[in-house]
Amino acid sequence: MVLVPTLNRWVTDSIAEFFAKAVHKNYDENHKFKYTVSTISEVDGYAHVRNIGAGRFLDSPCDRLWFMDNDTILPDDIFSLPEVDGDIVTLPYPFVGTMTPAIVNYRDVDDFSQGLVDVEPGPDGIADVNGTGMGCTLIRRYVLEDPAMHYSSVYTNYESRVRDERDEENAPPAIFKFHRKPSGRWEMGEDYDFCIRAKRLGYSIKIRMKSICGHLKTIDLNDARRLSLQTENSEREDTRVYAL
Repeated sequence: MVLVPTLNRWVTDSIAEFFAKAVHKNYDENHKFKYTVSTISEVDGYAHVRNIGAGRFLDSPCDRLWFMDNDTILPDDIFSLPEVDGDIVTLPYPFVGTMTPAIVNYRDVDDFSQGLVDVEPGPDGIADVNGTGMGCTLIRRYVLEDPAMHYSSVYTNYESRVRDERDEENAPPAIFKFHRKPSGRWEMGEDYDFCIRAKRLGYSIKIRMKSICGHLKTIDLNDARRLSLQTENSEREDTRVYAL
């Protein structure tokens, strides 16, 4: 199942093209994979949207959930990504505000805030990493079915009564969670949190370095010039791919 969270109700041209090709490939007897494509436009944040998507996926017969963020620009060989063997499989894509092809690679699973580290792919262009964003990521069903990957849905409400959120009709599973400090400031995104817990449970996260997604963002002309110069300088000084 390919699922695109669209909080602003649009997708890039490349994702629209992917949807059309995926439907076409479903009728191709020589194509190995079949696709169910879907979008979600609920507006309670990405953790909630990803949980709705995970619930929709778990209610389906599909064997993998493929998250694509709506601002991802897919590479030409995107349909070969499911060939990569791993519990969680991803592609690198640039962070906002930088031209660096970046994925998240924690030096220590217990400390996600470490600095830049090298990603060393094998001869096949595949590397093991400790985490990734969800811009273009495939997740096996058994990872999402694992009870250890689910947060407790039991809580105490404002009346001091114990409630179970899953008792509500159509309540999604509590798999993805965005973390904030008591002050309300950001502490950890739902994607990093998901990966840290998956790695602690022994699941693999593989990245294919031969292809890089684009990350569509609008910027003013001054920012465009700055990023262009940054890219030129980085190409002169260092051709390695880094991860944060």
